[in-house]
Amino acid sequence: MSNTTQTESDDLLDRINKLRTDFANDNKKGMFSSKQYKVDCANTVLKTIDIETLLNSTLITLPNSCHLYFDYTMFKTFATPELHDRIIQFAVEKISQCINEYGTYEMHINMNTFSISAFQRYKSIIELYSHVCNTYHAEFHEKITTMHIYNIPSTIETISQLIGPLLPQQVRQKVIRYDKVASEKPLQTITEIIHTINSSV
Repeated sequence: MSNTTQTESDDLLDRINKLRTDFANDNKKGMFSSKQYKVDCANTVLKTIDIETLLNSTLITLPNSCHLYFDYTMFKTFATPELHDRIIQFAVEKISQCINEYGTYEMHINMNTFSISAFQRYKSIIELYSHVCNTYHAEFHEKITTMHIYNIPSTIETISQLIGPLLPQQVRQKVIRYDKVASEKPLQTITEIIHTINSSV
């Protein structure tokens, strides 16, 4: 792949970042609450980029495998409260497809920039996803082999205390944490795989 060729994912991130920058330039953050500012910024992204494109760039099934990759840095650019049901439906479909094809699934989560305030902001969708899994898809807890969490924040212990009660013990014991340094190599591998997918489309 030449250095001058942008992959679709790179191009999408560039588009999103430009939209967010333009929004910031046109709207002084101090005029809104931080929460409302982020929602309005996300809606600006959604007016330009269709939801299916955003979803497919947030939760990706790596080819010919039971590995799923969730990118929080993409998720946070568009995940408004009105979309929570749709996002969860999409995640359930992806996980179910993996289980149906391979019998298990393995989750890779990029938590870069996640914080305590981010947990508070997305608490409702985290709780809703937990409820959906516990009530309708208990097999998700049994079938997951490992949950890799990359770029764990410095406040991970506090965040773990907040999220922990929403995760069954059988899932918590399958979690592997990676700090920023340890995250570099596996995330680079995942990124290269995604680039290969996009370049072949």
